[in-house]
Amino acid sequence: MLEVALSELIKAGISVAKDILGTRVKEKNSELLEAKRKKENDQKKRKDKKSLGLTIKELEAIALLPNEQFNAEILMEEDEVSQSLKKHLSLVKEWSGFIGFKDLQGEKKLSDIYVELDTYLMPLRTHFDRSERYTVKPLQEALFSDDKHAVVLGQPGAGKTTSMKKLCSNFFSGFVNSQYSFPVLIRFRDLNTKGSHEIIKSHLCDLLKLDIYASEPSESQISESWKEESIYAVINELKPILILDGFDELPTQSQKDSTLKEIRKLAQNCRESKIIITCRTGEFNYTLDHTTDFEISSLNQDQILCFARNWIKEEHKAIKFVQDINSSPFSDTAIKPLSLAHLCAIYERTGNIPDRPKTVYRKVVNLMLEEWDGQRSINRESRYAKFEPDRKFEFLNHLSYYLTIHGNTGVFNQQQLIDAYSSICGNFGLPKQQSVLAANEIESHTGLFLQTGYLQYEFAHKSLQEYLTAEYLVKLPSLERVKKYIELLGSELAIATSISSNPSLYFTDIILGVFYRGVLSNSFYNAFTSRLSQERPDFYPSEDLVLASYTLLSQRIDDREYFSLMEKMLENCNVEIMTSYYELEAEGSDGTIVMKRIKQHDEYRLKTKLRIPSGDFAEKITCIA
Repeated sequence: MLEVALSELIKAGISVAKDILGTRVKEKNSELLEAKRKKENDQKKRKDKKSLGLTIKELEAIALLPNEQFNAEILMEEDEVSQSLKKHLSLVKEWSGFIGFKDLQGEKKLSDIYVELDTYLMPLRTHFDRSERYTVKPLQEALFSDDKHAVVLGQPGAGKTTSMKKLCSNFFSGFVNSQYSFPVLIRFRDLNTKGSHEIIKSHLCDLLKLDIYASEPSESQISESWKEESIYAVINELKPILILDGFDELPTQSQKDSTLKEIRKLAQNCRESKIIITCRTGEFNYTLDHTTDFEISSLNQDQILCFARNWIKEEHKAIKFVQDINSSPFSDTAIKPLSLAHLCAIYERTGNIPDRPKTVYRKVVNLMLEEWDGQRSINRESRYAKFEPDRKFEFLNHLSYYLTIHGNTGVFNQQQLIDAYSSICGNFGLPKQQSVLAANEIESHTGLFLQTGYLQYEFAHKSLQEYLTAEYLVKLPSLERVKKYIELLGSELAIATSISSNPSLYFTDIILGVFYRGVLSNSFYNAFTSRLSQERPDFYPSEDLVLASYTLLSQRIDDREYFSLMEKMLENCNVEIMTSYYELEAEGSDGTIVMKRIKQHDEYRLKTKLRIPSGDFAEKITCIA
């Protein structure tokens, strides 16, 4: 059935292309004849100055000789076109049937794991109010809600290409809008873009086996223009869904500019087909005629559970996986299909999500910065010298810290971004007046910092903002310069402890050094100890860790979560060291004991008195047992 329909469409396309070419050849020869008549008329006037030129009869008698006529022929054979399209459709069918990536053992059938994604009906960056985020529609439905072409935007890992795979696989399964005949796929990452400024036209001419032979080499530019017109005619007859996947994956800005011109012409002239362009959100700030922009939204809880069930298969394991994710500090990273797929793949191999949250933070950041592009051999050109992925990472660390201490919120306005950028850009050799451009590049290249509303920005995930800030903190020579902002950094300092090269030493320096110098609120301690319990740092046994742990316990006397963590922290430590520095002063009626310092530490200033719970914690100190 497909072969018969394809054959008829190809015949009609070739016929229309030939008719257009015939018309253009006639027009060209009419121009040449008119030019010849004018030339001979002017010659007669020059020979006989009294003459008014040739008569109407003489002009009509002038004709083009065979060697003066312009001839052009369209080279497009039905069999060749048919074979080319069949081969293309076979490749598209194979491409759309499976997904795979480095952390996955083998491949997964798309039909087994796909979850229908939703789309915002307006791109996030145009939203004036967060309530607009609730106006969504299933992506496949949105794409065919009208006859317009579509731009599908999304952050890295949002599911743009996978959604195009699903659209193509729907065609081969018979579930697609009958208005269109078949999918034509152009993946920009796969094209040889060197030396070509018309890569779409070149690819379509090759796919359709379309060429135009002109009799005069000097008329090559004309024949190229006619070739373009012929392509539009054939596309309109074939009525395909033309998928242009990964506009952001074109390597240079000049190629993006050139390709955008081609897309504008296609959108204007190919109204009988459906053109769908996919691109990372930060790379597409353009308006196209006859086109609607959509942006893929984050996964909701129902979609996450459905995704897990599809992937893991066993119901109880899928439910446990989602519960483990939701109880982790990195649960917000699971709203992206790419991150969730990697977590599912790890769970499938090991039976658990990563034990240490820092492993997930690093995995997600590496995916966004380099790994995902690297797996697909994509090289993104920066507009700034020496602003490679590692420098972007350092920039994001500093930006995250600045916005955390000055914004103290998850959403930042443009002025806050400008202030932050102005403060740190000099450290990275970035031009001072290009804060928005730099933010757009970071958004398009990494997806870690996003424009999520009109003049509003935020980090893709709150947990990653905290992690990036922790990376900045842990690399400082000391926390002295940031001590006045400590109250704002409870979660971040807990993460910094976890990712430091020596968590015991870092924890001790914080508790016995930084915390000693000020009075911190309960909300700070709540954030710090709660996150510390979630992060589960790999503490090394040491005497100072014992002192620091009991000192913090004195501040968290009713915190059962910290009690549990402290037991794990000190299980390999000799807690008798406490007797070298403290002795029992009094037993309280509230179930606590007061310990008095009897000796000062060589490096740290110990608190004069500590209050700790009586019972297990007290009994571990032998002098009180």
